[in-house]
Amino acid sequence: SPIRAPLRPGKPDSRRNSKVKVEPCEIPDPGCKVASFDRNFKQLGYSGNFVGMYADSAAKLRPGSVVELGGRRYTVESLAAETPEQKSSLRPVRYVYFTEGLQATVRDGAVWRKVTKEPEEGHDDHRVVIWYDFNAQVVTEIPLFG
Repeated sequence: SPIRAPLRPGKPDSRRNSKVKVEPCEIPDPGCKVASFDRNFKQLGYSGNFVGMYADSAAKLRPGSVVELGGRRYTVESLAAETPEQKSSLRPVRYVYFTEGLQATVRDGAVWRKVTKEPEEGHDDHRVVIWYDFNAQVVTEIPLFG
């Protein structure tokens, strides 16, 4: 069960223990699916520099986020506004635009995931890794020392 402690990012407090390096890491994304509300995209797929995503899934993205889709990585340029008429299976869909063009046609149901930072390799006695949930802004696991 997650620890419901709020995540308050900020500068390290040098008055405390300046020898401890805090490494915040977002929990790895399990993946989400491409979706569309428009009949043309449902039939033909996406082939430009954007795809449709369920709004609740896209909420974890910001400009600059990196998404893995179809074995390739794309950088999020912007997210279109959510509108009430853009729904698929009763879930709102938003368009997510990338700085790069898609390398292949992407169809509904294709799995995408946000690429998150991994902790540095190896053991470090002066490090604490804190796993957090981006959307909820809470620490999700007991901090890992080392």
